Amino acid sequence: MPNPGQHYPDHLRGFVVSAADLFPSYEDNYHYHYQVVCRCGSRLFRVYVSDKESVKAHCAACNTEIMLYDLSKYPAATKLEGPEEFQRLTTKDQRDATKVFVMYEYSRLRENMEYDPNDITWFYLWLEDKQGVLEMMIDDETA
Repeated sequence: MPNPGQHYPDHLRGFVVSAADLFPSYEDNYHYHYQVVCRCGSRLFRVYVSDKESVKAHCAACNTEIMLYDLSKYPAATKLEGPEEFQRLTTKDQRDATKVFVMYEYSRLRENMEYDPNDITWFYLWLEDKQGVLEMMIDDETA
């Protein structure tokens, strides 16, 4: 049975549009692909990953910060405590600002189980290089 409602964590509300057409053989009732879009309309970002597996994007146009992946927000995950140190994540060709694509996986709902858009089981992140090729940068199981 497909999961009802939104298919991305709450912290991304207003920052994603479907990218299912770019991943047709991978899109199903449990895997949902999106392109990150800032509220200002920009689709170019600088991406940072932390030593605690958090991932955030900064809009290249207005510098809005968008949290893409944060283990503290997901019921099935555990995040290490303490301060986080972030480092820039870039494509092999060192593109300054890039289009960002994400995938969130959800498990099958069991009987009497309520759907929670924050209860993701897997996260993928792709960045687009200068030639328009998507490079997979992160493949992480949340549990």
